[in-house]
Amino acid sequence: MSNRQLDLEKLLALGSRDALRQALRQTAPPMLPQIQRLTDHAAGLAPAMRELRLGIVHSYTSELLDPWLCLAGALEGLDVKTHHGPYGLNLEQADARSSLVAHSADITLMLLRRGDLHPDLAGPVVALSPDKQANLSSQALDRLFPIIEAFRARVSAFWSSPFCPNKEARHLGFTIYSRSGRRRRGGQP
Repeated sequence: MSNRQLDLEKLLALGSRDALRQALRQTAPPMLPQIQRLTDHAAGLAPAMRELRLGIVHSYTSELLDPWLCLAGALEGLDVKTHHGPYGLNLEQADARSSLVAHSADITLMLLRRGDLHPDLAGPVVALSPDKQANLSSQALDRLFPIIEAFRARVSAFWSSPFCPNKEARHLGFTIYSRSGRRRRGGQP
């Protein structure tokens, strides 16, 4: 990414999503008031947008991501319709009568804090002995997989980002879980 100042009028004159996406990579990030104009412009370009329903299960504030998610989607030709579940890790959202299931999400994004998986993960793990770290990891996974299974039974796919990033985080791992049970692990965003 470049530190070049964003020239909104030049960006709004571009005639393709590819050109707009490339130009945005070479300029400073847009400010919030500019995001809506860029999203609207990208949405009006050919080919027509396709709807993507995104469901978010979260234990930290996620609504502030909406403008960015919509812009990222529009740059790819996707009209992102986002549903934020109630605040907190609420397994009732995996119930067939929940608002998340009613939203019929194509993708469910889980934005959780480490402490949602085990209270000891809220503190510095490096202070623990290797044996305690291994035990804690096992306990956290024992908690995580049933959570994923509960949601996976109701939606088609997940992009699960189980840990809230912090100032020290250099990357954020992610895992995609499909209904078939296949997992793909990733590293750098």
